[in-house]
This record gives sequence, C-alpha cells and structure tokens, in this order.
Amino acid sequence: MAQRGYVSHITPDRKGPNRMLRESGYPLPDSYLNGLANNVESIVGGIDAPEAVWQALIDSPDHRPHLLGEGPGFLSQDEFGIAYFRDIHAPHVDYWVVIIARRPQPGEPELLCTPAPSVCFRTGTVPSAGPSAGPSSGDGPVPVERERERERASNTPR
Repeated sequence: MAQRGYVSHITPDRKGPNRMLRESGYPLPDSYLNGLANNVESIVGGIDAPEAVWQALIDSPDHRPHLLGEGPGFLSQDEFGIAYFRDIHAPHVDYWVVIIARRPQPGEPELLCTPAPSVCFRTGTVPSAGPSAGPSSGDGPVPVERERERERASNTPR
C-alpha cells in the first residue's frame, strides 16, 4: 500500500483481501467469497500510535465485529497476523494491517487461487483427522467456474 500510495481493502488492480490471501497460499473456506470480498482484513493508514489505531478500529462499525469476533462468521476465525509499515515518503506514512481468518474445517470445501492471472480451484473437502486423511474428492483440484468468480467479484467489500 505504501509503495502504491493507497489505503484500501481493494488493490489498485481490483483484488480484495480474500483473493489476495488465497493467492498467497492460505486456504480459506469456500464460503468466503472471492473477487473484492473481505472477510479477513482490517486496515488503517496515517496513524502512528498502536493505541490510537486500535481505538479507530474498535470505533468502526465495520471493523469491530471482525476484530472482536462478534457474530458466527468472525467468531470462528482463529488465526491472525498483524503488520505495521512506516515510510515517511509515502502518502499515509504509517500503515497497519490486521488479518484474522480461519482455515476450512473438516468436511468443508476449501478454495485456493493461483497468482495473477488467477485461477481458483476447489480442492475438495478438508479431511477429518485420522490415518486415512487425504483429499476427499479423489480427482484433485476442481476449477471454479468463471461465472461464479464474476458473481463473487461484483460483491461489494465491507
């Protein structure tokens, strides 16, 4: 964001946080939409003090539920990462990103995407723990239909 001079959940090349996370290799549940969708990211730019960043996020009606696990979709998220970057030559100087997500649960389909030009694949369902754990589809990755991707890309981010 600092290098490209923006603070937004959507990149200048029109990718949302869910898609960027998948393209980096983190498997998200298939129920997390792709395209411009955001089930995982809270961001702040232009504030240097961590306490002020936290207060700004908690005061935001869109970020509070994500950060505090309010609601079933956010309550199940159990992995997180926090990043801070400072560049005095960038428009906002201070950049904060909080990612809170979850991996698919046993029996739930997962979706992974390749880097641009992106192709997304449903990898089958996540196997239950045990000695026979393996992909349940038996046929390997299944490409997701482009129509579904277009539909999901038209969703507006939170």
